[in-house]
Order: sequence, then C-alpha cells, then structure tokens
Amino acid sequence: MTQKAIDVKSAGERKRPLNLDEFMSKCSPEAADLFRKSLNSTLTKEFSVYWGATSFSIRAHIGTEEREHASFSYGWPPNTLELYLKQLPLDETESMAFRQELLQFGIFKEAGRWTLRATVDSGTKQKAEDVYNFALSKVKEILKTKP
Repeated sequence: MTQKAIDVKSAGERKRPLNLDEFMSKCSPEAADLFRKSLNSTLTKEFSVYWGATSFSIRAHIGTEEREHASFSYGWPPNTLELYLKQLPLDETESMAFRQELLQFGIFKEAGRWTLRATVDSGTKQKAEDVYNFALSKVKEILKTKP
C-alpha cells in the first residue's frame, strides 16, 4: 500500500506531511544517515520526493498513460527501507529480473509480490547504501530505455 493510500484511509482525514527534520528525528542514527544521503542523491530532474504523514517515497518521473510518477523507494522510521517495483514501467519478466538482482544484496525480505523490505542497522547500512545506489542507477537506465 502506498503512503498516499495510507494517509487517505487514516480516519478519513488527511494528516499533515512530515518534513525532513521531523522524519530524521524518528529514525535510528544508521537509517537517518542512509536516508539523508538517499534524499540528497535524488535531487535531479528524473526524481522527486513525496512526503507522507509517516514516511517518504522517491518517485521517478515516468510520464506514461497510466501515471505521471512511479514511487519505487520508501523510507519508514525508525529504520526500514523498502523498494517497490509495481509502478515502474517494466513487464513481468523485467520486474522479476530486477527483483532478483536486488535480492542478491542479501539484506531484503520479500514483503508481497512487489515489495522488498530491509532493516537498516549497523550491520546492513553499507549494503543498504549500495543497493539504493544500484536501484537508482537501474531506474535511471529504465527511464532512458522506456518511451
């Protein structure tokens, strides 16, 4: 479920979105460091940050008939990194291949058909940073090859 859906379903009223400082104050030191680096590295024309009431998502500008943006990475306090592949402009085979590449980093647990979830701590922080950078590069590559 996307952050927007969670926000809408929450008691019928929309909660105020978090900001960077509020979000970071709720994170573990390792996760805060990773998320700060992640957010700084995505400030390009291809990507934007969506702030929800409890988390953020990194969105790729895909401009398809189906949607304008595809959320593919989520940060949840205190220390959860999620990668979500359903909204990316990939067919089933491409999506499953990308998923397998991400699973090879060894930090994710499958959380449904489209989501991979990792806990960011001192033992996983470096791999989480590596996998985030890999995912960002892969999404940039997808954006270049898809109409």
